[in-house]
Amino acid sequence: MFHPARTTLRTSLSVAAVALCLVAGACSSGGDDSSSADDSSSAPSSASTSASASTSAPASSSATASATTSGTPLTDDQITPALLVPDDFGGFGFTVGTPSNQDTPPPCADPGSPTIDEQVPPQATGSTELDNNDLQAAIVQDVQVYDSPALASQAFALLVDGLSCTSGDLGDGTVIKIRPGQDVTSQINTDGLGTSTAWTFSNAQIDGVVIASLSQSVATDVVFIKAKDADENKLPNPLQVAKIAFHKLLTH
Repeated sequence: MFHPARTTLRTSLSVAAVALCLVAGACSSGGDDSSSADDSSSAPSSASTSASASTSAPASSSATASATTSGTPLTDDQITPALLVPDDFGGFGFTVGTPSNQDTPPPCADPGSPTIDEQVPPQATGSTELDNNDLQAAIVQDVQVYDSPALASQAFALLVDGLSCTSGDLGDGTVIKIRPGQDVTSQINTDGLGTSTAWTFSNAQIDGVVIASLSQSVATDVVFIKAKDADENKLPNPLQVAKIAFHKLLTH
């Protein structure tokens, strides 16, 4: 449910590029551990509303949610067709990468803490990673489906707690500055099926946004990360990408 990440951006960013993910799937950690938190610039297209994160599980019409609540087991392969592809948001030079499954406690967790997946195991997972190496940017989407809405809410609450600090560690010594979570439900869930919260994060090398959504037994998030000097005007809006991802999942 939380994964540090991306080897393909490591050299250019001089740090393990970060995927602050609600659900499974990202790349192995590593890289330069010398970076320190830096709030001298804001993350791209950060959310503008301020409200506390919601941990409730509202109604959903998604096929994945219906399957779990009806007792029908899901497989990871059933989630795959609902994941983002570059054509879903106009491309912007992104290509499909290859996520892996190294699980890591969220940045605000105490050293040695169990991961969220260890505390609340999901029934099925899916993940995709989209890369723009020319602009040094990446988008990571993760989906987890749980046996019940209660378990999904429990995992989501752990994620909220794991991002509720001002300075966190990605597990490899990389320090990031985290800004308070903001309620972006009205921007992501325009059909009323779920809740969404966004966090922005940064250090001297990177800016990013993680947008996590919860609907019944389904949790999904989109993480947008870019190099500090990457041109935002050539990149998609993170909130719009998260909205597309959420609706694609629920209508699949």
